[in-house]
Amino acid sequence: MPDSVNCTFADSLTPSTGCPAYGGGDSSFKAQDFRAAYQPAVADRLNQYLEGLTLNSSDIGVMQDLCGFQAEIDGDTRFCDIFTETEWKDYEYAHDLNYYYG
Repeated sequence: MPDSVNCTFADSLTPSTGCPAYGGGDSSFKAQDFRAAYQPAVADRLNQYLEGLTLNSSDIGVMQDLCGFQAEIDGDTRFCDIFTETEWKDYEYAHDLNYYYG
């Protein structure tokens, strides 16, 4: 697979870059605003259990993204359990905002 910064083509690893009209609109801002509303509280909740490490809002999004990969790769979802049901619903809604309006 070619690796080029200036290349845009459809490929299964980059579905959002396969369509030039995708992204960059209001959906990105709506999703960012919503993430900014829920992720800091999640980081604060988890940080109370950590010593020598401080999570920030963007860490929370990455951690939730990684959970799905871990579950798919080895079927282990214990890491996912650090997030509450409400936090998973917030994560899902942020993605809904991004993709529905995208």
